Parts: sequence; C-alpha cells; structure tokens
Amino acid sequence: MGISNLLTIIFGLLSLVGPISVFSKNIRSRKNTFLFLMSIVTGPIWAISIALFFKTENMITARISANIVYTVSVVVAVLTYYFTKNFPYKSSGKFLEKFLLFLPALYILYTVWFTDSFIIYLDSTKIPKFGIVYLFWVIWFVSVIGSRIIILIKNLKQITEIERRQTAYLVAGLILGGVGMIPFNIVLPYIGVYRYIWIGPIMGFVMISSISYGVSTLRFGNVKIWVRSVLLFFVYAVIPSILISYLLCYLFQLRFAPWVLLLLIFSNIFYYYLVGVIKERLIGSEDPSEILSKKIATILGLKEVCEEILSFVTLVLKPKFASLLIVNNQNEVSYIYGSKSSNSTENFPSMDVNSYGTYFKEQEKMVVLQELKHLQITSIEEQNIWRYKRFLSLKEYMENALVHVIIPVRLSNNYQGFLLLGPKDRGDMYIAGELKFLLTIRNTVRVLLERGLLYQEVERFNISLQQKVNEQTQELQIKVRELQEARRKESDMIDIMGHELRTPATVVKLNVSLLEKYINSNPKEFKKYLDRIKQAVETEISLINTLLTSAKLEGDKIEVKREKVDIKEEIEMSVHGHIEEVNSKT
Repeated sequence: MGISNLLTIIFGLLSLVGPISVFSKNIRSRKNTFLFLMSIVTGPIWAISIALFFKTENMITARISANIVYTVSVVVAVLTYYFTKNFPYKSSGKFLEKFLLFLPALYILYTVWFTDSFIIYLDSTKIPKFGIVYLFWVIWFVSVIGSRIIILIKNLKQITEIERRQTAYLVAGLILGGVGMIPFNIVLPYIGVYRYIWIGPIMGFVMISSISYGVSTLRFGNVKIWVRSVLLFFVYAVIPSILISYLLCYLFQLRFAPWVLLLLIFSNIFYYYLVGVIKERLIGSEDPSEILSKKIATILGLKEVCEEILSFVTLVLKPKFASLLIVNNQNEVSYIYGSKSSNSTENFPSMDVNSYGTYFKEQEKMVVLQELKHLQITSIEEQNIWRYKRFLSLKEYMENALVHVIIPVRLSNNYQGFLLLGPKDRGDMYIAGELKFLLTIRNTVRVLLERGLLYQEVERFNISLQQKVNEQTQELQIKVRELQEARRKESDMIDIMGHELRTPATVVKLNVSLLEKYINSNPKEFKKYLDRIKQAVETEISLINTLLTSAKLEGDKIEVKREKVDIKEEIEMSVHGHIEEVNSKT
C-alpha cells in the first residue's frame, strides 16, 4: 500500500473521532446525527473507495470504486443540506428546495451506476473519461453547498453570539473543504489528472473537524492566535520540508516522490512541537495567579484587596465594569466593591448561580450569559425544556444587570464571593482563553478574599475591644468621681460633727464649773445648770448616733428622727456654751 493510500485511510478514520464525540453527548439531536453520517461518508467510505481505486488492477473494481467516490459526493451534498437545516435551529425545507435537491441527485446517481453518461470509460491507466453529466454534477454540487453557505452567512445577524461562532466554524469548514476538493477532486480529474484525488479525504477531515469543533464548543479560542500558529507551522514545518525535498532530489538526481515530502513534513512537525514543549518546560510562561499574588502580597485590607483584584482583571480582560460581591450565609450581600451597573446587586441570585454550577459540571461552576442563552437550543434538542426554564430567572437577571460572566468563589467563615464582569469594551464574547484565565486565578482570589475578611474581622474586634475599654474607663472615672464626692461629703460631715460635738461638751464643762462655784449659794441657779448639762448630754448622744449612721449616707439610708426644737433655748445654749470663751478674750 502506497503512502498516499495509507494517509487517505488514516485521515478518513480520523474524521470519525470528532462526530462520534459530538453524537455521544446528545444522540437525540438531528444535527448531530447528520454530522455523524457526513463523517462516515466523507471519512472511511470515501477514503477506502479512493485507496481501492488506486490499489486494484481490476478495471471493474476500479469502475465500482470510482462510482462510490461520486456517490459519496452526492450523499455529502444531501447530508450537508439537512445538517444546515437543523443548525443552529431546526427549519423545515420547502417543497421546491427538496425537489431541486433530490431530483438532480437521483438523476446523477442513476447515470453514475446505470449509464455511461457520467463516466464514459476508464482508459488503460484507469483514468476516467467524463461525459456531459459530470458538468451537470459539478454545477449541482457547487450550487447546493454554495447556497447553504450563503444562507448560513445571511442568518448570522439573527442568532446569538455562540451560534454565530459555531456557524462561522461550519462555514469555514465547508469553504476549506471546497478549497481542497474543487481543484483536486473536480477540476484536475476532468482534465485527466486523477492521481491527486487522495487529497479529498484529507480535506474532508479538515472540514469535518472544523464543523465538529464548532458544533460541540461553547467557549471558543482566539482565532487570531490560531491563524498565527498555522502560519508559523507552515513557515517552520511545511515550507522548509518542500524546499528541502526538492533540493535533495536536485542534488542527488532523485525522482521526486510524495512520500519523501510527507516524511519530511511529519519530521518537521515533530521537531516543531518538540521545540515548543522544551521551550515551555525550560522557560515556561508566567502564571496569572502568581502575578496576582505578588501584586497583592503586602495588602491586607479587604477593600484594598478587592480593588487590586478588580484592577488586575480589568487590565487583562477589559470589561466595561467589574464587581466583587461577598454574600453571607443568609444570601444577603454583605460587601460590594468595584464599578457595577445600577442594579447588578439588587436581588442577586446567589442560589441560582450555585445550582447552575452543580447542574452543569462541564461549565466548571462558571455562569456565562451566552451559554445560558444557548441552553434553550440544547434543551429543545434534548427534549428537556425544564432545564432551560429552571435558570430562566438567572438569565433574566444577567441580561437586566448587563452581567456577562459570574465566577463564584467559595469562602470560609460562612461567606461566598462572586466576581461579576460586564460586556467587553469591544462587544465581543469572552473566549476560552479569557475564561480559563478567570478559572486559573479563582483559587488565588479565594485566598486573598479570605485574608482580607480575616483582617477585617481582626480590625472589627480591635475596634470593639477599644470601645469596651473606653466604656469601662468611663465607668471607672464615674466611680472615682463618686468616691471622691463621697469622701468630700464625709470630710465635711466630720468637720460639722466635730464642731457640733465640741459645743455640748463645752456647755457641760462650763455648767460643771458653775455648779462648783455656786452650789451652796444659789439653789435656783443650780437647777438651771443641771438642766443645761442634761440637755447638752442628750445633744451629745444624738450627735454621736448621727455620726455612727453617717456611713449610710452613700446608700441614702440615714434614719431621720423628727422632734420639736425650741429655737430660743438652742440659741441660749449655744451662747452659753461660748460665753466663757468670749469672756476670756475681753
């Protein structure tokens, strides 16, 4: 078996890989079914019939193989029509469309298998000679594929962003397949050059792979990076291989063989990727998480941490706004940081976001608005519209709040963070690399937010502690002032009581002296002095009792004894008590 036949069969079998993966995810989908059938026809059936055509020496077998090749083209055109009718939305074909599709198709198949109007004969070298129906087949085939491409492009404005990207890959696959098939499988065979038809299945592999990727992908890569990678691949692998192979043949007078070119191409591909792997291992690329961690290494405050995180994300992704919400275990928004749309925090559906991440594990617990919109299509295909309605409120919230991406961040201490991103500045959808960037930094964001929350709790505890210290200090100051006031009152009381206690004692002393002096001469005065002594003693006892109960003043428990007082007598008693003192100074 030649190298070209081997490559044809290998690429034909590889054409099944993508469609089988897509079909296994949703076997009820009509578009997946038609894609799978397309891959069978353009893959192994087409590849094996071409390999058999080149391998066999039997003219009958070669004619049957050639008939299969062109039957495949008719079947591919019909399957492409039905596939595009079910992508991205199912639409019924009009009668005229089906009539113009099937009537020529049946006629072409009839002429291929039962007449000599399509392939007139095979010459001795197995080169087919084509009749007029061949040109009719070319016009019909190009018209069917071309019309479907035009209709797909025309409908781009009526579908969502994800379907638009998927359609772009579908159109790109059909165009790439046509670019490879038209010259090598249509034009050259008509003019007698039939040895390059093995390129057809390889281009069919490219077409099916592009369509499979577009149909099965929701998060697309950067097309510019892909184009750059393809160009670099051709510059470093394909073009040098062609130049080296021709140079070797020229220097050593060798006959150019396709297998030499293919061997060099595969060698250069291996070298190209080997160098890339070594470069990645030795040099590596900066981890966004490490960059973010270094950037906020010395920042502790929650507000400052959130501002730096949002600044970093905004610098990389350039959304129109970015916000960080921290929700408590009652699903109430506790903290809001960053720029935000007017109602992005009102009635935030944190439970729906968590349910979405649990229900769609393949979405890696990230909510993307375009994927929510696309969910309606897949739910209808899978006949599970409840799955779409379940998250309809989440979709409406994101549309109203202009939020395009929500990244949940699980935190400790009964909190959960949510990173909200608005639409991009240029209006593009977030591509796979950008969403992967968000997933890469999520753990770092979690650690930084937990650190900020912990620091805030410490600060809050310090403030609370300081408030308690201040309150206790104020209470102590009040107690000190009360104690000082009580001591002042006590001192004043002692001074007053000391004065009052001396007065009765002086009266007693004076009257005793007078008694000693006049005890024999004047009995009447004797009685008066005795009364004064008795009264002074009673007054002294009363004052002593009052002094003994003065300790009860602080509790307002002093016992008040009310009795009648003769003011005249009290004045005379006071004067009498100090008369000796007055006489001594005169």
